[in-house]
Amino acid sequence: MDENLNSKLEELINSNYKKFKENILKTLSEKKLEKEKEYFKKKNEFKNSNIHKNIICSNCFKKNFTGKRFICCECDNFNLCEDCEELRCKKFIDHNSNHLFLKLNKPINIDINKYDNMIKGNNQNLKVENERAIANITIINTGEESLKDCFLSQISFGRKILNGKKIKIEKDIETNETINCQIDLDVSEKKSLEGDTKEYISSWRMFTKEGIPFGNIISLFINDLANQ
Repeated sequence: MDENLNSKLEELINSNYKKFKENILKTLSEKKLEKEKEYFKKKNEFKNSNIHKNIICSNCFKKNFTGKRFICCECDNFNLCEDCEELRCKKFIDHNSNHLFLKLNKPINIDINKYDNMIKGNNQNLKVENERAIANITIINTGEESLKDCFLSQISFGRKILNGKKIKIEKDIETNETINCQIDLDVSEKKSLEGDTKEYISSWRMFTKEGIPFGNIISLFINDLANQ
């Protein structure tokens, strides 16, 4: 009787141990599989996060490229992929090779292609009073992101520039919302900059808080500076 009881008890223990072992292995296998899925998901997310979405290289016309992105600080929406930037010594399509480029190591959230015509007030002819020229402009958020902490600033196109204070966007601007601003240009140094010129063009563009240009460019015309 004792031998039969011991045999059944041993059989029961072995059976339960086998089930316990199978459950442990199954649990470990499932956890391993979940971790592998999570790893590959993060890897794919990281890979996708390195894509410059909706950006086209202006030299080879490659879209959604990876790697570094180079943005011309003086042209409207001129981008180069990493491969084309290495060939800067060669001729680009309709581009001044002396222009400065901004290197972007990873993509930014803002899509510059959604912000065309966001600055209204282009081609204004400004009058000079007390060595200052004032332009009235309107900024409209034509994209989906807020423009808070972005700023409107002068760009040089390789020319010397007059003193114009950049305008920082202090509040959230939602899609299709507008704000009115004034560009104040100090023209007191006009002679040292341009000699006896009678006309000066001041160009402006939006920049992210990191200093990356986006959107359209506006130009302001200041006439007869030497005669003021």
